Amino acid sequence: MTQPQKISREIAGANLITEIAVCFARAHPSKREFGGRSIDTKIVSHYFRVVKNITITLPDDIGRKTRILAAEAETSVSQYLCRLVTEKITEETKYQAAMIRFLNRKASPLQAKPAPYPTRDSLHDRHALR
Repeated sequence: MTQPQKISREIAGANLITEIAVCFARAHPSKREFGGRSIDTKIVSHYFRVVKNITITLPDDIGRKTRILAAEAETSVSQYLCRLVTEKITEETKYQAAMIRFLNRKASPLQAKPAPYPTRDSLHDRHALR
């Protein structure tokens, strides 16, 4: 692995799309398509950080709507898509962490001391609700 690739992987390790493109480019160095979309795995330096350029192909209507949404957000399409992917990864990471925390909790009893469960009739007694 060359030095720029190593730096790019370390900095953008959380970026799932970058990781997929890198893995695909390594497995198929002569191909430049992934899932029917063109990709460009050229490493470029932006704002003092190394990032991976990824070229995607979108249908015209989706591309047009994406440009409109990016303009409404007063940002570039690249930054808009980066923000969407980052939010999705953050959301997924938080969900996984919450699930692990929940599953690692020790089981606690529902009642302080054992007692018989209520009967079906007492739970569905309509006279008590009136």
